[in-house]
Amino acid sequence: MSSQVLYGVIAAVGSGIGGTAAFLAAVWISRRLQQGNRARLTTGLRQRETLYSQFVEACAGLMRESRHQDLAHSEALVDVLATLNRIRLTATTPVLQAAEATLQDILQHYVNDASLTTGDIADYLRECTRQGADPMAKFSRACRDELWELRPALS
Repeated sequence: MSSQVLYGVIAAVGSGIGGTAAFLAAVWISRRLQQGNRARLTTGLRQRETLYSQFVEACAGLMRESRHQDLAHSEALVDVLATLNRIRLTATTPVLQAAEATLQDILQHYVNDASLTTGDIADYLRECTRQGADPMAKFSRACRDELWELRPALS
């Protein structure tokens, strides 16, 4: 076998090995990036679930507190506003709009009407539930829709 043929075979084998190594490195890097993205999405999804739950809990606290004291210096109102501003940082527009509407609805129905008794509030909530107008239902549905849209990205 001539040296030119031998050099040609060596070059072809070297190219094949180099190409295979580059391919395997690209596959490995791609998998690592996918795993990192999946972990980031999972963490983000959990953080949103926690944030949205905190907003619901803060709104419930605001509704409860509004019946017993003036909300001008209310910690519950501060908690709701702080959580709403955190929602503004990460939520989609439908979730943000639903959160703002929820807060407006709560302030309108609970805070502005000092003549409401506990029984009136219970009756109002029963009627809202029957009509599908729970003060936090729109927000909860928007959150659920957003979280369900994000879940397929984890697959």
